[in-house]
Amino acid sequence: MAIQWGALAVAVGIPVGLGFGVSIISAPGLLTWFPKLKKPWWQPPAFLFGPIWSTLYTFMGVASYLVWEAGTPLSAMAFKLYGAQLIFNLAWQPLFFNMHNMEVAQIDNLAAFGFAVVTALAFRDINRTAGLLLIPYIAFLAFANALNFSVGKLNPGGVPAGESKKRS
Repeated sequence: MAIQWGALAVAVGIPVGLGFGVSIISAPGLLTWFPKLKKPWWQPPAFLFGPIWSTLYTFMGVASYLVWEAGTPLSAMAFKLYGAQLIFNLAWQPLFFNMHNMEVAQIDNLAAFGFAVVTALAFRDINRTAGLLLIPYIAFLAFANALNFSVGKLNPGGVPAGESKKRS
């Protein structure tokens, strides 16, 4: 079967574009609040996160294209799971960087991880390659969960070291 380049571009463009859009919305907190936080020694350099997420979103898009192309009766449920995991994924940045709510962001991140695992299994049942393409994403979500947890423990209440929580 020939690749439908337009459909592939849309499939990849959805997660990549939404991820880029959310990163723009989250930039103020990422650039001003986040640098003030204590971080674990094992956190990768900030410049790696953009390329990593771009790659993971591209893999997600290609995987979704393969499931769409298969067009099996299971595809509709697989896409509902895919949509759910993508919503949880995209919600994390504003929860963490804009709202500074590390606890809710952690719960969201765990939900994204769970839905990503179930999505990968559903995709695998339709197209083995589609399921395999989500493995790096799941692995990075596990890492991101550990990082979210560690940053939260180092900065209780989302307050950077040396600052106090302002009263409303």
